[in-house]
Amino acid sequence: MARVHGSPQEKLVVVVHRPWRLFLTRITSVVVIVSLVVGAFLFGRSEGFEKGRFTTERVNSLTAEVLELERTILNLRQRTVILEKGAEVDRAAAESVRQTNRRLRDEIAAVEQEVRLYRGIMAPGDNSTGLLVEEFSAQRIGPDRYRFLLMLTHAGSDGTFLEGYVGVNIIGETENGDKVVYALQDVSPDIDRVDIRFRYRYFQDVRGEIQFPAGFRPTQVRIVAQAIGNRSATRDLEIDWQVIGEE
Repeated sequence: MARVHGSPQEKLVVVVHRPWRLFLTRITSVVVIVSLVVGAFLFGRSEGFEKGRFTTERVNSLTAEVLELERTILNLRQRTVILEKGAEVDRAAAESVRQTNRRLRDEIAAVEQEVRLYRGIMAPGDNSTGLLVEEFSAQRIGPDRYRFLLMLTHAGSDGTFLEGYVGVNIIGETENGDKVVYALQDVSPDIDRVDIRFRYRYFQDVRGEIQFPAGFRPTQVRIVAQAIGNRSATRDLEIDWQVIGEE
């Protein structure tokens, strides 16, 4: 019998080419990185500020990270378009990419908001100092039901405490057009008094849920904050009722 001499023949395995799998793997890595950045930022929020270690350099560093993540999103969006036009595109994979992009944008927006908050505390742009009502926002979670956030800050803080009370009234109309005013305590199970006490060095947020009576349409929010002691001050403002994600 004749013998064949030469190099050993290797077995070949045919594998379906799915470029989107590698793409999704890379996206997963990006999500992990973003989560770590956001987690580190939130940890710095509780630890750094309370211990007086949050610096301008750290804010600048986080701002640079946000810009880099925004460039990553742009690159992912461009590559998503290329995948969608490809002959071997997987629609489920492309949708996963779009959802990842939305998640990244939401997380970046949260970090950017925190950066603005810290900058306002350390170096107020309009030279305002002391007690400030930074934000009141609402997010719909059901029929006539909302999740709210009230944020108070100490602009130009030197690390000393601000303390006092804040009251919130929500102004609106019934289905019949009658004007009604509700104290936050009346429509939120999370608030047990009209005057909400605060005490903080840099910022304090008040969070909870609101359940309005059926047919009530909120239009405005009036917030009166009163700091007492050596740094006494009063902030009285009325703002339009706005719901996050709604016109």
